[in-house]
Amino acid sequence: MSERVLILPAEIPDFPSQVERILEEFPLPWEGRLVLVKPNILGPFPPQKGVTTHPALVRTVVRQLARRGAKVVVGDNPGVGGYGANQKAAEVSGIASASEGFFVNIAQQAVEERVKSRYADKVRFSRIVLEADYIISLPRFKTHSLTQLTGGMKNTYGYIAGGDKSRLHTRARGTRQFSELVVDIFAFRPPDLTIVDGLTAMEGEGPSSSELRPLGRLIASYSAVAADSAIARIMGRREADIFQIRYAGARGLYGGVQIEGDASPLPDFNMPFGGLRRLVAPLVNTVAFRYTHPRPRIDIEKCVRCMRCVEACPLQAIDDTPRIDRDRCISCYCCQEMCIYDAVVISGLVYNFIHRKG
Repeated sequence: MSERVLILPAEIPDFPSQVERILEEFPLPWEGRLVLVKPNILGPFPPQKGVTTHPALVRTVVRQLARRGAKVVVGDNPGVGGYGANQKAAEVSGIASASEGFFVNIAQQAVEERVKSRYADKVRFSRIVLEADYIISLPRFKTHSLTQLTGGMKNTYGYIAGGDKSRLHTRARGTRQFSELVVDIFAFRPPDLTIVDGLTAMEGEGPSSSELRPLGRLIASYSAVAADSAIARIMGRREADIFQIRYAGARGLYGGVQIEGDASPLPDFNMPFGGLRRLVAPLVNTVAFRYTHPRPRIDIEKCVRCMRCVEACPLQAIDDTPRIDRDRCISCYCCQEMCIYDAVVISGLVYNFIHRKG
């Protein structure tokens, strides 16, 4: 059965009216219910970087829910480690203040739960994920170096608390494997409503790329998978190109999409690891994986030695130089996600050829 997606044109001044329309078009009984508002707080990135959910959207959703009598909690588990780092990421992104007193460091209370996944039997989730009557997911419109795009499904990976996020990265290392794991986590507790922040579209090597272009859209649906399908279309990709969507469909979590609004593709959208890479990947994997597989490297000229990449690496493959140990690196790109200075770049013989300039 097809899932409805509503795409609305929106800029920051429009948010109150557009969010109100979304809540009317996708009604739920909010009064007296505990609602987790789950933004994307990847790390301590300021709003203008376009990496985290814009605080104006968070503020608008919080106010609309409060008016409807909901009990609101705003929270996420960023990629950074430590409870204090979570708080700092929320403050730098502007989301802590935009939450108007409803922000909670949800990493501080976690419970271990069984999941259906070949990568883990149990995962530690923030307790609020289980306790909330409803979850509203507020992902960003972004690319992702490992999963191709990050949207509604990938935003649920932030349900995971503590070191389990890094631990699971070591078990699901490739694009297909990690995409499957994301669907496993998503299936544990799908959000009840997804509103994608599409003020800008991130392209290139997301989810912390500095390549942004204007988009000015909000994408809303009961189904996070359907919202991701709309993101894929706007990026100029088919559903079949996005492994997360394919795996969700295979698990009976998705049956198609019916889009209302402007889903026209952005011209010449720059995806990470273009189609040519996927065509040559089988050959590359069998003959010269070690030298051609795209890997992160550190641009020493841009690096300020903040050591966020060192803290983010699940296998401690980065020393304090900082230098990446090629033999230990699993190309999970956690270091690139956490770098706010664009000092971690993706490199590889085939990749460099595909993405060469000029």
